[in-house]
Amino acid sequence: MNEIKRQKIYILGSADVFYKAIAAHLTGLINISLNGKDYFNLVLSGGDTPRELYRLLATEYRQRIPWPKIRLYWCDERLVAHDHPESNYRMVKETLLIDQPLPSENIFPMPTDLSTPEEAASSYENLLRSYFDGLWPRFDLILLGLGADGHTASLFPGTPAINEKNKWVVTTTQPKTLQSRLSLTLPVLNQARHIYFIVTGKDKSHALQRATSDPPDPINCPASAVRPVDGELNWWADWQAAQLI
Repeated sequence: MNEIKRQKIYILGSADVFYKAIAAHLTGLINISLNGKDYFNLVLSGGDTPRELYRLLATEYRQRIPWPKIRLYWCDERLVAHDHPESNYRMVKETLLIDQPLPSENIFPMPTDLSTPEEAASSYENLLRSYFDGLWPRFDLILLGLGADGHTASLFPGTPAINEKNKWVVTTTQPKTLQSRLSLTLPVLNQARHIYFIVTGKDKSHALQRATSDPPDPINCPASAVRPVDGELNWWADWQAAQLI
């Protein structure tokens, strides 16, 4: 795998400055990218880290975004109902989508109500293929998190999903809880025009060090294998997470 190209690392202090900087950068990217385009294809992550970013985009930065031109997708999801407390979709709905002028037909959560995880993965891949041509989809921006174990999306260390070379969406299992999940694959992530990793907390410092170093170590740190083929990789880290880089 190639060395990281077009990588930028932003290290910021207070939470207020941290999330506002990301929001400003993101809204600027959206407006520049929409020059001559009909839609901006944005992939969202779940978990606790992006909550404040989503809240800012829904409030303070709301008027800066042409919402009817945004299409929302998810990078991964737990196989729970969309109203379940652990649902990534629910978190986004409660923080970003409240009273937004975003058409429902522009929102594409991962399905979690089908008979099997494999059926759900196939269904989401088919949906993506109906909107994207070519061997792989090319999203405008993918937001990703980083686990202390080095995982990103739901691509966990030592799991078969890391090695997927053909599928766009796979089923995977959280190693500790054995919870079933859906995830975009590494080839899909690496086709993005822009990727933002958002990383906070001292417990992520070793993972961030590994993920931003060469050579990549996909087996032990899947996030290190996120190396856009023809895109830009931006790391947004607070001081605690960035103390080892």
